[in-house]
Amino acid sequence: MCENGSKLTMFAVRDELSVLGVQNVQPRLLSLSDFEFVQKKHMTHGAHSCSPFASASAAGSQQILEPGLYCPDRTGSAPCPVLIGLGQRQKRLLGLKNVSVYAVGLYLDPSKARQLVQKQPGLSPAALDKLYGELIQETESQKTLRMVITFGKVNADNFYSALSERLKPQMKTPEDEAALEEFGSRFRGVKFYKGMPLAFTTAGHGKLTTRIDEKEVGTTISLGLTRALFNTYLGSNPVSQSAKDSIGQGLLQLAAQAQ
Repeated sequence: MCENGSKLTMFAVRDELSVLGVQNVQPRLLSLSDFEFVQKKHMTHGAHSCSPFASASAAGSQQILEPGLYCPDRTGSAPCPVLIGLGQRQKRLLGLKNVSVYAVGLYLDPSKARQLVQKQPGLSPAALDKLYGELIQETESQKTLRMVITFGKVNADNFYSALSERLKPQMKTPEDEAALEEFGSRFRGVKFYKGMPLAFTTAGHGKLTTRIDEKEVGTTISLGLTRALFNTYLGSNPVSQSAKDSIGQGLLQLAAQAQ
């Protein structure tokens, strides 16, 4: 059983509700019905997950799990990574309107996250930028970028093509380029659908594990690729500014709790 999420995750679940179509949700402790709504919108087909997107089947009925946690293939007694923040990846169609392509959230090991924020007292904007940099460079503790497709016309080819456009310029060595090619192979033949979850988890030594539709499809070992992926979402030119800002707010709240 996953450990219960702290209040720092509540605003992130509120943001998920907004991403999923519930607008103007005010900051508050969310009710059980809020989580039921999230689960009905994005069922994960028997996932071993404790995130707000997750559901579990018990005798054919839905069971609400703890909010804001993500525990794939959980073993041992270590706490589940917690949801720090979440936002939308948007694209402009035909120059006319923005559409939400997917929701993306960052999950961090809670003890490691607190260690990082405690090194930056007050978390001024400059300190927050430094913390983003540390999150990108640090690869020993578990962290996950988890996404849910929110636009039904996304397919594997255009999803990975857009992602690789950001990753490829960051590959500095032939080994990194080979790792990117291996990473890209995980998406071949995958049928995307609205509500489909993806997750990219690193837990040390440059190991990047990919899960598509809650199934583990492979692990690529590359520090360069792992850092490039997290830089794509936490760096100076993020693909989702709303996600980066939400993550920053989550880190600020962690810092306030640590005082």
